[in-house]
Amino acid sequence: MLLSIILTQFMPNTAGAVIITPIALTTAQGMGIAPQAYVLGIAYALASAFLSPMAHPVNILVMSPGGYRFSDYIRHGPHVTIILVLISTLILLLLFPY
Repeated sequence: MLLSIILTQFMPNTAGAVIITPIALTTAQGMGIAPQAYVLGIAYALASAFLSPMAHPVNILVMSPGGYRFSDYIRHGPHVTIILVLISTLILLLLFPY
């Protein structure tokens, strides 16, 4: 998930999914873990990028009407991202136990 979040800051979400998904599937198969959890984790991370307004098209759409500045994303984005990763990990562990 963290690699997906980092990549989506620099490239579109679909490109990040194409790059990260095969890596996650190979890793899950090698560890004997359900690959669905990894793929869903990637999907959550790519759809919820809050570290900059350029990370996701929706961030740019709400920036002007909401009166947000670039610094707002940098100041609050890491907190929201950490919460997302923690909650997603817990939910995925409950849905797909190892």
